[in-house]
Amino acid sequence: MELHTEKYMEKHGIRLLSPFQTAAGEVILADRDCLIDSPTGTGKTLLYLLPLLSRLEPQGSGRRKTKILIICPTRELSLQTAEVVRGLLETTEGIRTAVLCGGTDMNSQIRAFHNGADIVIGTPSRLCSHLRRHTLKTDAVSCTVIDEADMLAEKGFMSDMSVLLAAAEGSQKILCAATDPDAAMDAFGKYLNDPAVLVNHEKKPADRLKVFHVIVREDRKITALVRILRNENTQAVVFTRKRSTASFVSEKLNGSGFRSAAVRSDSDYRQRRETMKQFRAGRLDVLCTTDLFSRGMDVPLDVVIFYDPADNESILIHRTGRTARFSASGRVIHILTPDQKHVLKTIEKTASVRSCPYGSQ
Repeated sequence: MELHTEKYMEKHGIRLLSPFQTAAGEVILADRDCLIDSPTGTGKTLLYLLPLLSRLEPQGSGRRKTKILIICPTRELSLQTAEVVRGLLETTEGIRTAVLCGGTDMNSQIRAFHNGADIVIGTPSRLCSHLRRHTLKTDAVSCTVIDEADMLAEKGFMSDMSVLLAAAEGSQKILCAATDPDAAMDAFGKYLNDPAVLVNHEKKPADRLKVFHVIVREDRKITALVRILRNENTQAVVFTRKRSTASFVSEKLNGSGFRSAAVRSDSDYRQRRETMKQFRAGRLDVLCTTDLFSRGMDVPLDVVIFYDPADNESILIHRTGRTARFSASGRVIHILTPDQKHVLKTIEKTASVRSCPYGSQ
């Protein structure tokens, strides 16, 4: 099946597939189970989708049997993965994609899904609900992708994951892990048959990353942010700790002449999708958000700004990974208050890069 690869890559600022992506694609096309151990920002979603979609054949009219099952830890990552799939299939007819996640009324979702789909993407809990109701059938699934497997290895997901993987027994299994491949393999290795372990030894995002910090009083953080954005003069994502702070920062930036929007987890999905569409199209300068898009947001970014420090190293890694993607360089800027100076050690350890005072470059 012909994919819309070139146009998709051009639209998303991806110049070439890396040698690792190409080699891993060959393993997937050989129908081998595998663990993909690759840092955030190296294009794992594209890596597994290209070979899987290329061998998917349209099923014609009528009810579709699910051929590819993609399990994600969050609703947002599920929706973003579905957008990548639809972008790659933009000019291809006869392939249907469905997203089965919480946040949508179950009965209306069942009605929308009554004809099935070739590709089903969703979160463990909602997928299990469909299994129990027999609205999702896995007898024809040829490949099961466990995306962010290290995150799904956390205890809260394991009961549902066991049900799903038992239901998809016999299908090819692909594990993807960015931060803790050992945890992913410990949790899901027993479901894999003689897996290939694919470790990305290519140049990591950290090698293309520059990290800076600004230390100011709390009441001067907005002023510092405005100065940084004017100096950078490019699109940026600003991460905050609280949803209310994201809205506050966005309002202040709009008042300072920027085209800014806040993306919050409690916002209507259609509103969030429209905001992301505007950002991708360049009609917004700044996106203010919490952890909502720290994973899976494949928008080319030169700059990521931390208005508040990340709560833990995992969040720090994935937020930082929104830049320096697909072999591009990137800049991460942390705005800290004097009593947060100790955070610099964690920032430097996690990014494997020394942080310099902003303006010293």
